[in-house]
Amino acid sequence: LRGAIGRKHFKLVWRDVKELKLYLAVVAWWLVLASTLVWPAAFALVALAPFAAMTWRKRSASRAIYSVVSWCFNAAGLLRGFARRRAAPAAAIASVVLHEPPQSTQPLKRQRIA
Repeated sequence: LRGAIGRKHFKLVWRDVKELKLYLAVVAWWLVLASTLVWPAAFALVALAPFAAMTWRKRSASRAIYSVVSWCFNAAGLLRGFARRRAAPAAAIASVVLHEPPQSTQPLKRQRIA
């Protein structure tokens, strides 16, 4: 997303990645929550609204909680991604090989599928 900002393919990213709008709505929800901290009743209403809406939609409190918490984690990841420096796309990814496959000296046999 950050790489597309200011480029001509940003519209495609915005249109095709539907979750972006949801995660930005979650960030807006967080900002509204932060602004209502001084009014406990308003804070409770704003905090519980997404859970209530999803409970009604999913017909399950546990699924609603899972959905809203999942959105929060993904929105936090979106913010974290914007805060980090971009890595070069061609750069090697640091990794550790945990298990090498056994090396075979025989060539692979092709199986005929009937």
